[in-house]
Amino acid sequence: KKYYRYADPDYKISDIPLNEGDLNVITESIEILKQFKDFSLFRDLNGVFQKLEDQIHQNEQRASLIHFDKNERLRGLNYLDEIYQAILKGIVLDIRYQSYRNSNVQRFKFHAIFLKEYNNRWFVIGRKNDSKRVFNFALDRIQGMEADLKSTYQRLNLDPDEFYKDTFGVTVLSPKDLIEIELWVNPSNAPYVISKPIHASQKTIQEYPDGSVIISIRVHHNFEIERHLFGFADNIRVLKPERLVKRI
Repeated sequence: KKYYRYADPDYKISDIPLNEGDLNVITESIEILKQFKDFSLFRDLNGVFQKLEDQIHQNEQRASLIHFDKNERLRGLNYLDEIYQAILKGIVLDIRYQSYRNSNVQRFKFHAIFLKEYNNRWFVIGRKNDSKRVFNFALDRIQGMEADLKSTYQRLNLDPDEFYKDTFGVTVLSPKDLIEIELWVNPSNAPYVISKPIHASQKTIQEYPDGSVIISIRVHHNFEIERHLFGFADNIRVLKPERLVKRI
């Protein structure tokens, strides 16, 4: 035999007791979460987003203040949520996959561990049914996929940060492929490379009066790091190791 009332008798639940700063934070948070609309978890919130936007803007339409680099036409995005749910619920996936190097479609059982986004593409990282090796597969190369409810999912406790700590991109190689790279960067690109390190291991070895620098990074010698260095053209010169100097 109790009842409850508002301490402030003039308070109404339909009022939004938020200041302008709070509303701006909520608005931008909604825009950020909308970028993950391919996941069912966030699709279920679409109605909530709309209600908040209607209340905040009173049907006022405006452009987003935050823009994400994304490719809506990228193939394979329809598999994002299915893979996410498989990882979450521990379900083996039966995948049909065709790489760029192989004209034949491979079919295998896959135990997905986590999803990774790199260079505006999505990858699934995990193990095949008959292998202990960890693979990465691009979602845009998946030709088909079904859940295999009969097979037992083998969960592998793999920390993505630890797994990728020595890698630029998505291709993790063996310890023998780990190299120390020294690079000379010209004056016009040095500020860019210093303010936005190529890799977390980056160190500045020497700075010259003209503004050029020599830096070092310790990463796996994979295709992604080569392609990234090629992107600087003659603005960067590879000094070490010799194997990478010859490649470039």
